[in-house]
Amino acid sequence: MRHEFVRGQIVGSVDLEQLRGPLEVPVAPERWYILRVHPHLQLNVMRTFRQRNISAWLPMQTETRSASRYNRGYEKILTQQVRSPLICGAILVPDFEVKFGRFYAVDGVIDVMRVGPCVPVLQGQDVIDLRNIEAIGNTPKSKRERKFAIGELVRVTSGPFFAFCGQVERFDSTGRLSVGISLFGRVTQISIDESDLELAPRPRSRNSSSGSGQGFRRIPSSRASRAKGAREA
Repeated sequence: MRHEFVRGQIVGSVDLEQLRGPLEVPVAPERWYILRVHPHLQLNVMRTFRQRNISAWLPMQTETRSASRYNRGYEKILTQQVRSPLICGAILVPDFEVKFGRFYAVDGVIDVMRVGPCVPVLQGQDVIDLRNIEAIGNTPKSKRERKFAIGELVRVTSGPFFAFCGQVERFDSTGRLSVGISLFGRVTQISIDESDLELAPRPRSRNSSSGSGQGFRRIPSSRASRAKGAREA
């Protein structure tokens, strides 16, 4: 059996807590700090954190990216799902890790974010909201909860069709809506994102009033009545 040490060699004890982190840490931290890191090294920093048992959280999102490939003069568009950090150049660390400060020895870490003399932190509800945003970002657009229903009257809030009103016709696989608007005397369908729409009020009937709910009838003037009688004669 081969031994790692030889007789007479000076050795010392190994601090496992310093090497692998404390054995017991609080389950729910009271606050989270924003750790500034180099943007192109975020994934490498998180990988080192896992190896050294450093608690941290890097919110991620799933994006659909397109790339063009050319083969014998033909262009082919390839789409793929890519996971990327939700916050560029930042990693969230709990308060007890800031107390230990072990992350300063990791390549790519800059420092805890500071705004002048203040240190911004995230409380419990802030972290819950950020986790909800992360969950929405990782949900395909076709499976997200819809703000509008088919048949609802909506108004365009931005873009070339600003202030146009129409009805929601259908949803597509990319999460966009098909809305039918009246354009040049005919109904034309446009594809638009939910964020560019809002609910439009239903048009009120001509024979209704907001007060008593009774209708009013337009009475023609005497001059118009005489002109109509002359034409009939």
